[in-house]
Amino acid sequence: MYEAKLIETKSFFARNNQFKKNEDGKLLLRPFIDASRDIVKFVDLLGPLFLPVSKDIKGNIGKIGDFILHHCENICYVNQIVEYEKLNIQDEDKRIGTDAILWLKRSLEYVSAFLFHFYHDYSDKKRSENLDEYFNSAYEDTLQQHHNWFVRKLFYLCMKAIPNRTRLLELLGKNETITEEIIFEDIKNYRTTLQGNIDLINKIFDDHQLVK
Repeated sequence: MYEAKLIETKSFFARNNQFKKNEDGKLLLRPFIDASRDIVKFVDLLGPLFLPVSKDIKGNIGKIGDFILHHCENICYVNQIVEYEKLNIQDEDKRIGTDAILWLKRSLEYVSAFLFHFYHDYSDKKRSENLDEYFNSAYEDTLQQHHNWFVRKLFYLCMKAIPNRTRLLELLGKNETITEEIIFEDIKNYRTTLQGNIDLINKIFDDHQLVK
């Protein structure tokens, strides 16, 4: 007797934690962390060579958790971490929570930039099978300026193993019920709030005159 095969009814970005809209210039910490953890799942889809990227994101999420555990457990907003450390820690190099937010934000910028290119490849009806250009452009526009030569070479090595368009769409859930149109609509909606969170963190850093 054959068992019926379960068919996924939501695309990857629709079934994972969403980034939330900010509240009057404040960014809720828990939804931000939960959604950032699910970004790791997306990076993992890209293949085992992206493991260093996943570990970096998880490491910065862990540092934020350690900050809350050791300093102030009742923190509700990302803003409060930056404010607390600026008020209580004079040496910027020892502001572990702020540094973790900064590097997590930079990783999110990379993902957001790729999703921007990937979506517009679809909306402009290009449908390029080779996605190298978009991953490279995203890296050059975001993380590259913050990396030394060794890390840059590591990133370019990772990008040699990225899936093509057909495979990535399969990984994102394309099947009998989830069409390409649904996937890209979910990408557009997902990236809108992701980029909104990034923009707010940049504003927080600007308000406190911090490097971003």
